[in-house]
Amino acid sequence: MDMYQILLIDDDETILDGLKVVMQNHFSDEFRCVTATNGEEAIKQMQTEYYHLIISDNKMPKLDGLSLLRILKKYDISSCVIILSGFDDYSYIRNALKTGAYDYLLKPVNIRQLVNMIEHLIPDLKNNIPSCLPLCFHIGAEEEKDQMDYFDIPLSRNPKTEDDLKKELELLRLSVCDMNISACTDMIETIFSDLSEKELTHEQFRECLMSFVYSLMEHNSSMIQIIVEHKLTRYDISNHIKNVPCCSQLKELFKEDILLYINKLTAIQNERNHHMVRKAQDYIKAHISDSLTITDISAQFQLSPYYFSTLFKNFTGICIRDYIVQERIEKAKILLQNPEKKIQDIAFESGYQDAAHFNRAFKKITGMSPSRYRMFGHSHKPSSAIK
Repeated sequence: MDMYQILLIDDDETILDGLKVVMQNHFSDEFRCVTATNGEEAIKQMQTEYYHLIISDNKMPKLDGLSLLRILKKYDISSCVIILSGFDDYSYIRNALKTGAYDYLLKPVNIRQLVNMIEHLIPDLKNNIPSCLPLCFHIGAEEEKDQMDYFDIPLSRNPKTEDDLKKELELLRLSVCDMNISACTDMIETIFSDLSEKELTHEQFRECLMSFVYSLMEHNSSMIQIIVEHKLTRYDISNHIKNVPCCSQLKELFKEDILLYINKLTAIQNERNHHMVRKAQDYIKAHISDSLTITDISAQFQLSPYYFSTLFKNFTGICIRDYIVQERIEKAKILLQNPEKKIQDIAFESGYQDAAHFNRAFKKITGMSPSRYRMFGHSHKPSSAIK
């Protein structure tokens, strides 16, 4: 039996080498491998040879996977095509299959899945009618138009420049760091509007978006954790930027990624804030005898008194001044159980500078004076007549 021909197309030579190894290890008797590193090179190969099977990256220099499928369909080339891509997007899968792809695999490629797929399609290859692209064929206006279609969102005004885009992305970064979902949603709409090849190539656009991702990680260490955690998942923002074939699809995926990242960032920040409030409570307990001020406590965490006070109340439901008073009174209740301790000493140990101030605060919280509390104990419930 004559060997089948397979054309492997990817601009990443590491991936090409990996695919060749898979073919050699599993199909050395069935296939002869040829490789190409871009769409133009692949077109030249297909003008002189017929390839029973083509395994092609979607994102290629000079020609993307969908454009390649359209060319094969236009010239009735019966090659079986498997498309590889680095993102999981239903609409792209649907378009690839509608345009004639045999199947679709996500990067990083699952070797067992690829081998099974090829084993399944081999019986059908013998029925294909070999044919090649015309020698006069070249990537021309129609295919260039496919590349231009990357910016597929209609203009509403004059197209923005690269500088305009960079300013908008900086505003988006600030909104992400502020965890402002509404502002981020609005900013993403702005970023993906009024894009045109007249001012900005799609490669420049992708580079700006990737710079934005690096800037996010540079300015907020939590974003490193979040973005890395979602590599090779359906929320891999870098893969979306690099591989999604048009702006309308990228906008939706980009928005999903950013909103998920904000939710993750909010959860991390809430956990940190909760931990900080617990540490503040421990600090108050340990220094209850001291003259505690909000300024002193907030300084322990390098926060402004106003921000710290707001944070504390959000997590505890009580303002920090009232919390300190409650802790002072709880400390006093314990000390009052020792009948040998003087009220004046208990006042000092509870953080009060004089007994009169201590008496007023204690009675306001408990409904009885310190001496009466000592007499009746904590189980006594004072009548409403006691002031």
